[in-house]
Amino acid sequence: MTSRGVLHLPQSPDVLVRRAATCFPRAEAVVDGEKRLTWKEVAERVSRLAGALTSLGLGPGDTVGVIADNSLAVLELYFAAPAAGLVLLPLNTRLAGAELAECLEDARCRVVVAGPEHVDVLREACTGAQVIAAGCGIPGLPCYDDLLRASPLAPFGMHADDIAYLYYTSGTAGRPKGVMLSAGGVLAGALGCAAAVGLGSGARWLHASPMFHLADAWAIWAVTWLGGCHVTERFRAERTLRTLRAERIDWSILVPTALERLSVAAAAASLDIAGMRGMLYGGAALPERTWNAAVEALRVPLIGTYGATETAGTITVLPWADQLPPSAGGIGRVGRETLVTTLTLVDDEGRPAKQDEVGEIAVSSPAVMLGYRNRPEETRAALADGRYRTGDLGRREDDGVIRLVGRSKEMMISGGENVYPAEVENSLSLHPDVRAVAVFGVPDPEWGEAVVAVVEPQPGRSVDLASLREFARQGLAAYKLPRVLHIIDALPVTGSGKVDKPLLRSRYGTT
Repeated sequence: MTSRGVLHLPQSPDVLVRRAATCFPRAEAVVDGEKRLTWKEVAERVSRLAGALTSLGLGPGDTVGVIADNSLAVLELYFAAPAAGLVLLPLNTRLAGAELAECLEDARCRVVVAGPEHVDVLREACTGAQVIAAGCGIPGLPCYDDLLRASPLAPFGMHADDIAYLYYTSGTAGRPKGVMLSAGGVLAGALGCAAAVGLGSGARWLHASPMFHLADAWAIWAVTWLGGCHVTERFRAERTLRTLRAERIDWSILVPTALERLSVAAAAASLDIAGMRGMLYGGAALPERTWNAAVEALRVPLIGTYGATETAGTITVLPWADQLPPSAGGIGRVGRETLVTTLTLVDDEGRPAKQDEVGEIAVSSPAVMLGYRNRPEETRAALADGRYRTGDLGRREDDGVIRLVGRSKEMMISGGENVYPAEVENSLSLHPDVRAVAVFGVPDPEWGEAVVAVVEPQPGRSVDLASLREFARQGLAAYKLPRVLHIIDALPVTGSGKVDKPLLRSRYGTT
């Protein structure tokens, strides 16, 4: 009997490293500061690290955490943990000690690898977990490099349905929730995104966005699968610009704020990154100033992405050919689903929305999470009828592209009419004096809810409610116009780079 015609996908992420070592043994695999390693070298290190983790007393199903800036150690743990049958917990480096403690306790994490710059906040968390320093010379802590002296470990043989990664959401809607992703799920998601973006064999990827975030982490699996090269560093506009050029980077992803800083640095230095195949962006829509700056200064195709932690990252991709400038209606367009994803727009009862109607985005994909750790009720609500309900509202345009209009729980009803915050934000962000804006509703005795806009003006500019309403009137119905305006120096953001609306509501939640 033969296996002709059967599509065989890897069962576990660590298989990708062994494949790369077999197919591309001498190819450059990782550039981490002064370190340059081949795939053969990385595969050996990952095997030894897996052995070291088991020597610490960890066994199949146990959780090992990592809190560190982008580095070789983070990359290796992404593969060594599943090789040992462990669950990897990538921790947000921006969390405070109390927040870390909550995540570590919920995950029952026994060992954490910490970058030198994060050891103190981890100690503040006081969780009792064993701490390994990703760097030597920290008093009282064992050194990560010493772990690599362990004997290589025969792969555990994780199954595609086993939990391989645990990511905690930013907690903007309450306590952080642990998203459980399967070994096969993350690989399916990575494959779908790689195909949609056009990643090819030997691709060179710069991990400048946080590797603890799935917006970037999908490339850890995809680039390894293709025998490409991972270049790791923490984002610093001027340095990142130099790295993109010096390392001949093909691909990377940035949030809009970082993309704008990179564009400013490129313009100031009279340098571009036109040699790149594409710069991805995600996490938020590109304001017009960011779009213009990136197009003019960077001279590289921009590729939009939209996704969620619960879907192992990317759901849709918007290639350069489908992009429109913000002034031409480009804000809110997030692309078409990847080849492993099916999107359905549904109403409150889960029924498909009619053509051109707004509906909640529901996702069917092998990349969808197994559930929330220790949250059975919330898991059932999120995975109703077998699909992940994103909470995002959207509609499909005539060319098949999905356009986001807001969050289902953020929708306002003002004067009996539905108002979607994203739609108002998109319009107000085009005002020349507006640098950033957040919109939400507050109770109002006359209208039911009043539309509130919190604006961060452009440097040296000022904005008033009357001029903002007059400007937005060109593209919005009167009932969607803001009735209340607050001006602040800078909009607060969460650890994932999104505007912290719960914080804004707590500050400006009354009329």
